[in-house]
Amino acid sequence: MLVDIAAIFTQLIGTVLPASGTVEAQRLSKIVVLIGLLVQLLALGVFIVTCGRLHARLRRDPSASKAMLMDPGVNWLWYLIVLEVAAVMLVVRSIIRGVEYLEGVDGVLASHEVFIYLFDAVPMLVVMMGFLVLHPSRLINEVRRLDSNLKRGEIGEMTELRGSRGPHNMQDVETNRWQEVPVVSPATR
Repeated sequence: MLVDIAAIFTQLIGTVLPASGTVEAQRLSKIVVLIGLLVQLLALGVFIVTCGRLHARLRRDPSASKAMLMDPGVNWLWYLIVLEVAAVMLVVRSIIRGVEYLEGVDGVLASHEVFIYLFDAVPMLVVMMGFLVLHPSRLINEVRRLDSNLKRGEIGEMTELRGSRGPHNMQDVETNRWQEVPVVSPATR
């Protein structure tokens, strides 16, 4: 989060520098803006890798997440996919912006509108459509609903799951409540 804010301020400073009108300030502003774009790309890359690792872990073992166990009706993996796609679209957009900035106002990207539509508008349209289908407010409402159900005692407290050892929580189909069930390991059979 702080890296994103630093990247935005760096880019802002870089765009204000040429106001002095000197050639040196214009050269320095170009370097500062490009550093800001690189920092932004680095932050997005770290975010994508982190989301990807979490996604892979949750696909491999959904029991690693209390939230996924408490309400299987919420498709948490789809929310992660939307976040990952949004981050990739921002990376594409940032790379194109960097190349466009390097080329200058007479460059191919800046002089042809098709590139603005293709690499700026389409990625943002994809992000908007993803969040239209899976808006974060739905997730917030689900979490609030689960929290109120926990407070009313409709859902039992969850214990942390650790591999195949210890108690696991299972949903009772008849009462729609969670209950602890022991795990039978191969050694105890």
